[in-house]
Amino acid sequence: MFNGLNPNGTWSLYILDDDSRDTGSLAQGWHLSITTSTSACCSGVLPTADLALNQAIWPTALNITSNLTITLAVTNLGPDMASAVTLDDALPAGLTFVTASASQGTWTNNGGIVSVALGPLTNGGAATVTIEAVAAMSGHWTNTAVLSAATADPVSTNNSATVAVVINAPPVLTFIPNLMVHAGSLIMFTNLASDPDLPANTLTFSLGSNAVATASLDSTTGVFTWPTSDANADTTNTFIVTVADDGVPPLTDTKAFSVAVSLRPFIQSIEMLTNAVRVNWTSIAGQRYSLQQTDTLPSGHWTNISGEIFAAGPTASAEDTSPVADQRFYRVLVVP
Repeated sequence: MFNGLNPNGTWSLYILDDDSRDTGSLAQGWHLSITTSTSACCSGVLPTADLALNQAIWPTALNITSNLTITLAVTNLGPDMASAVTLDDALPAGLTFVTASASQGTWTNNGGIVSVALGPLTNGGAATVTIEAVAAMSGHWTNTAVLSAATADPVSTNNSATVAVVINAPPVLTFIPNLMVHAGSLIMFTNLASDPDLPANTLTFSLGSNAVATASLDSTTGVFTWPTSDANADTTNTFIVTVADDGVPPLTDTKAFSVAVSLRPFIQSIEMLTNAVRVNWTSIAGQRYSLQQTDTLPSGHWTNISGEIFAAGPTASAEDTSPVADQRFYRVLVVP
């Protein structure tokens, strides 16, 4: 009936009765069957194209300030040509755009939203878009790209692609000050470290291989311990503390500090004053001491003469104003 004619338009059904002065009605409804001479007769009337998008990111786990590459592969699975194909990729906040390239068409970047006008894609045609970015913020991020076209796409489930990215930031180890102690002192303190990632990574502490054999560092708590001895007197020892996270890939922070070990405090002189006895000894600036006395040895009871004495320099002193017996002994203690 429509051989060679355009069937598009409004269709109307008419029933002709060849008897005059007669009326009637159409019962049981009606239907129309259309048979085409070829299945491809109507492809130019309503074209469709199944666009598919695949995304790959390398690497998907990286450290902050590292570079990554996003590769987006677009394929037209047909049956017709897709026109005005556009690819949009809004980069997550953790990524900063660097540059892009496309196998066809043109691209633009507007505040991290990358849009690529790919143009037409024939049936079976393919295009590739590459986006270079840098890891700017730690965390777990997802990158989603979306395809669209002027041609109808009956399958929308493959028009977008999402890939997860994990960006690891390094832990931060608090500054460790240098120390000066007397031989025989016990050094013990806790190293403090933090991790900016959310959720925070698990941190592990370690001590450099150059450390004194008697020093130790708890890998979990970060507690540093070193019981110095007279063998360490007149030495300066350097220690290296490292904290590592369990991110992928793992990151570290390192701090170094030194410990100078001087001789035990030594009483240099005892001076008889008018109403007191002054005791002078070697000291370390900033260290606290306690001066004690007893009248008998070796089983005498030691008594603090005064409160703690804060040394301002290499020597310190304190006065004993209590009544002195025939003899008196003094000793200096280092206050932890």
